[in-house]
Amino acid sequence: MSFFPAPSIRCSDADRERTVATLRDEATAGRITTEELSARLDKAFAAKTLGDLQALVADLPEGNINPALVLIEGVYKTGMRFARVGLWLGVGVAVMTVALPIVIGLAVAVSGTAALIALGVLFLACFAVLGRFRSRPERHS
Repeated sequence: MSFFPAPSIRCSDADRERTVATLRDEATAGRITTEELSARLDKAFAAKTLGDLQALVADLPEGNINPALVLIEGVYKTGMRFARVGLWLGVGVAVMTVALPIVIGLAVAVSGTAALIALGVLFLACFAVLGRFRSRPERHS
């Protein structure tokens, strides 16, 4: 079962079959009775929209899809390489947003030497963090 983009979109035979498979799996797991399964199967085969199908599995774990969790699971399964890159880019932009005005302010208000020292400390901190980031072994499941 996949994330339903819009409940009002008409469903296909493949959508109905995926829903039926989900319902059968959940009945096998004991989450719904055979009577409930029969009633839901009738509704699944008669469904016209994706919303009709979604309503049949919304109270079941396999049918209750959270797109954010699906995305996080996908990132985790890829070894989180892309997530790390995005995280470090975001942190870098945030640090530069704070640090650059300080360095510029020191250069203008106090002296160029203080600005150079602050800039050096900033670069050393960035390299220390990057060194720690690169030295971590990757974990794969």
